[in-house]
Amino acid sequence: MHKSQQFQTCQQALRWHGLAQVLSERHERHCLFYLGSVGSGRIGTDILSPIQGHLSRADLDLAVKLNALEKTVRSQHLLL
Repeated sequence: MHKSQQFQTCQQALRWHGLAQVLSERHERHCLFYLGSVGSGRIGTDILSPIQGHLSRADLDLAVKLNALEKTVRSQHLLL
């Protein structure tokens, strides 16, 4: 499963990335983060399942949590 996150700043993107890494490790999921465009605030994310071609319920749960984390990081940026 792939998604690209676009943030307003590099710092905001890196904050999300650090929190997302902790979240994915805590849930024991395999996530790849692509930071090639982080300077412009963009991060690509792939959630990989150990079972080829099949996403588990846990993979989908992590995707929902990463989306919620993205919204939280963005809203905190607006408060600053």
